Amino acid sequence: LIPSDPLFTYPQLTRGIKNRQNDETRLHRLLSSPKAMEARETQDQSKMNALLEEMNALVYGKGVSPQDREDFLMRFGCTGHTSDILDYLVNDVGKDRGFVEVGAGNGQWARALTDFHGADADGDSWDHSSSSRLRNNNIRNNGKGWEFVLAYD
Repeated sequence: LIPSDPLFTYPQLTRGIKNRQNDETRLHRLLSSPKAMEARETQDQSKMNALLEEMNALVYGKGVSPQDREDFLMRFGCTGHTSDILDYLVNDVGKDRGFVEVGAGNGQWARALTDFHGADADGDSWDHSSSSRLRNNNIRNNGKGWEFVLAYD
């Protein structure tokens, strides 16, 4: 993959990056605003809570609490996946090659790809220890086994 690869240049990603830059600018302005300085200096809890709510809306999105974000991270990691993207990665991008998951965190994507790869054409999982593995490996990845390498600090 190269920086100009379509995987990195689709319109939703470009828009998302621009939105994030705008949110970062607004967050910086909020944190250096007179109302933020006053809330810190006076330690007024109602002003600090209002500031925190504004910050949360910028950082996590309107209506998304820090707990919602934590729940998302536990399930997906930093970036959510769908069955469409898993299918694309397993059957197109990774058809004849593997993946190196850089910055794997807790390995949610590796698990999702492994689970997806281990499902047959009907979406049924296969037992890694049984002969069904051979049958389904012929469906996925041209009979090649998958190996994920997770690097830890």
